Amino acid sequence: MNPKVSVIVPIYGVEKYLRQCVDSILAQTLKEIEVILVDDGSPDGCPAIVDEYAAKDSRVIAVHQENGGYGRAVNHGIDLAKGEYIGIIESDDWIEPTMYEKLYRNAEENRSDLVKAQFYIYNSAKSPADKLFDNRMQTLHDAPDGVFSIEEWPKLFIYHASIWANLYRAGFLKNVRLIETRSASYQDFPFMIEVMCKADKIAVVPEYYY
Repeated sequence: MNPKVSVIVPIYGVEKYLRQCVDSILAQTLKEIEVILVDDGSPDGCPAIVDEYAAKDSRVIAVHQENGGYGRAVNHGIDLAKGEYIGIIESDDWIEPTMYEKLYRNAEENRSDLVKAQFYIYNSAKSPADKLFDNRMQTLHDAPDGVFSIEEWPKLFIYHASIWANLYRAGFLKNVRLIETRSASYQDFPFMIEVMCKADKIAVVPEYYY
């Protein structure tokens, strides 16, 4: 039976943070997941860490590729994903244990193409280190109840792309690609614009999980 959620983690040069990231995914209360760790030719200890997790948890899939950049790594993971829904997690971040259970439940209830959650900004050099990402210009608390399209709530266009705080219906997402230019920055912005424009049903979970 296919997993409910496939979680894709593009990995490069994050040896210091990778274990915390992967541990937070494997600790999800939603157990029917697969975790696709895409080592994008990382020059540090990440490849060995990826193999270590794949050896000790059958839900983890180890992928090693020549360095091709963030977009290529995410796209590779999307191509391999077998889940009903897909999540993307940055390899130097971590998530709350109930994140995918809550987003999956919302997606199933609403038959959504996209479900967005809110997130914290973390900076260990500042006090407090954790900070809600929320202001008058960008807040999901104003989003319509239930499902909506971007035409019905275009304010979502100005919200942070935050492609990693989302859950996507797999059949929908496999028709959207990230730009694969190796040296490109902000590949998440055009990707998110395309996702929002093509999604028939968007839903918001206003809690902070990422």
